[in-house]
Order: sequence, then C-alpha cells, then structure tokens
Amino acid sequence: MILYATNAKANFDYEITDKYEAGLKLNGAEVKSVRGKHLQIKDGFVKFNAQNRLILLNCYIAPYEFAIQDGYDPYQPRLLLLHESELLEIKTKTTSSHLTIVPLKVYNSPSGRIKVEIGIGKGKKQFEKRRILREKEIKRTIDRTLKTYK
Repeated sequence: MILYATNAKANFDYEITDKYEAGLKLNGAEVKSVRGKHLQIKDGFVKFNAQNRLILLNCYIAPYEFAIQDGYDPYQPRLLLLHESELLEIKTKTTSSHLTIVPLKVYNSPSGRIKVEIGIGKGKKQFEKRRILREKEIKRTIDRTLKTYK
C-alpha cells in the first residue's frame, strides 16, 4: 500500500467514529498526478449530491505536467464509489445526528486502484482542541525531563 496523502487536520478537528474505504473516480492525467503525490486533501470534505452519490469537494489535484488539459479545474468535484448499502448507512448516520464526512487519506489498494478513506465524525469544540494541545505539551515536557535524568 502506497500512501499518497493524509489529512492530519481531520483527526484534530473531528472525533472520527466510523471509517469507510471508497474508490475515487479520476481521469488518466489525474491518476498520474495522484501517483506523483501532487494532491492535497487537508481542506476537503464529502457531501451527497442530488443523485444521492458521495462527492469529494475542495480537494486539490494538480494538473499533470505532461498532459494537455485545457480548462482543467484542480478543485473540481470528484465522485466517490461505494456500495449502495454503504451509501445508505452513511446517509442515515449523517442526517440523523449532524455528523460530518471528511477524507482521511488517499492510498493505493493492493489491486492498484486509488482509494480514499473517509471518516464520519463530530466536530470538536475549541476548548477540546486546547485541552489536547495542553496534554501533548505536558507529555512532551515530562519526556524531555525524564530523558535528561537517564
């Protein structure tokens, strides 16, 4: 498995409860750009469109440098491919309890296809984020002091 991009901001901003693996519908030049790791998913999010399909929005895939792409939009919406049962399950979870769907990572499956791991989570409050940062800083100082006494 080759990891192309991760969204570290998602685990900080959201409390992820469920994770799903989805296929990503791309054209040939986009596939080559993703395999070259020319993408960003840190500001991306996932929504249902009018046809009840999941689409990945605000995800940047750079234009492939050796392809001629007139009018190419690097932020265009991209379709996520899931089974109907998974789509129904995600739709019921997100509509009933106001949860958010965010992309967590983009990777290569063993069969060679590009996959996106999406997570369903609830947004953290500002005080929760500050508490997490404070706990990390305390742990870092404790480890630093223990290291000097060894």
